[in-house]
Amino acid sequence: MKRILLVTLLLIATFAAISQTIPRYKGYVNDFANILSPQTETALADKISAYERQSSIEIAIVTVSDLQGSYIEEYSMKLATEWSVGKKNQNNGLVMFVSTDKTHRGFRIEVGYGLEGRMTDAQSRNITHPTVQNYFKQSKFDEGMTFALDRVLEVVGPETQEQYAEHQAQITKEREESMNSFFTTLGYVVMCLVFATIILFALRLAYNKAGEDRKSTRLNS
Repeated sequence: MKRILLVTLLLIATFAAISQTIPRYKGYVNDFANILSPQTETALADKISAYERQSSIEIAIVTVSDLQGSYIEEYSMKLATEWSVGKKNQNNGLVMFVSTDKTHRGFRIEVGYGLEGRMTDAQSRNITHPTVQNYFKQSKFDEGMTFALDRVLEVVGPETQEQYAEHQAQITKEREESMNSFFTTLGYVVMCLVFATIILFALRLAYNKAGEDRKSTRLNS
């Protein structure tokens, strides 16, 4: 009976995931839940546009009122994946996601691989809690989203495309140096082990030979 129930739940979850309709990307600000004022939408879009020109980092703000039966984590990740926010060769996109769904309300930040070192889970939580949540609980969405975007830009940093390329090159160089150092150290360790093995083998041969000589001397005497 438990197996049947488990299979049924899995089928329902799978069907729900397949039947989800992810809205189409419209621009920097996608207020599908209609919780932002036109003035705030324009201000947020202008700020994101200016930041992208400076840094090449792409940011999208999304609000939805219906998660279609999904959890907010599942829906926001699926949306971020389908929209592919960020440059393809850099994967430097960031999605700020708000759900006003009665079942699963909340705010999440989805980050591309290229930004994971600059926007950690801990930093994302610090942005979300408690200030942004307090704004949203009071239905002050304009203030909350403006504050959240300012904090995101502050954490990620005003890096230009040239600085980003230099930063990535430095990371690659440090990784290569670290790997070279590792293999160099490993080589020394292997050489030491081989040398120690040879010495021990030679000492053992000398010891055995000395034992045989002593045994031969006793027999002759």
